[in-house]
Amino acid sequence: MKFTDWLLLVIFIILEGQLLWYRYKPLYEKNKKVKGDEILKSLANKQKEDALIVERDKDIVSLDEYISYIKDFLQKYHRSRNKKISYRTRQDLLLTTIKVLPVISKHIQLNYYYNLDDKEWYKLTDKDMISLLETAYNDYTHDNLDSLNTIISAALRLRDDKR
Repeated sequence: MKFTDWLLLVIFIILEGQLLWYRYKPLYEKNKKVKGDEILKSLANKQKEDALIVERDKDIVSLDEYISYIKDFLQKYHRSRNKKISYRTRQDLLLTTIKVLPVISKHIQLNYYYNLDDKEWYKLTDKDMISLLETAYNDYTHDNLDSLNTIISAALRLRDDKR
């Protein structure tokens, strides 16, 4: 083949490619747009899932801090000689419990017991309430958040100290 034949062949291939490009360009751009929308939707969904995971991790950290506070509260009670709980300690327990209530309510339905008129409930001593609190503390896991309802009930009852 001569140089001119090669040149004509190259020009033909280039023109044929250009013709094909203009012929299929609308389909390519349409597919590109659809793929771009799908990518944006999948990225938005991924971002939402990541935000939920981060929110759940923050909630778990705050619940772990609360459970750590309960552990310290129980340890202080067991170390004290007279087994009396001071008014300030009761206030701190209630305040910490109230601070964590919004986090708890995201994950479980709050169903704690609190009745000022129940005579049997107020016959329980501080020792009984501490043992109830300790049992609920021992039952707590990230999978068993329902034990927090018992902890809330005990914290409210300990604060009242109505005997």
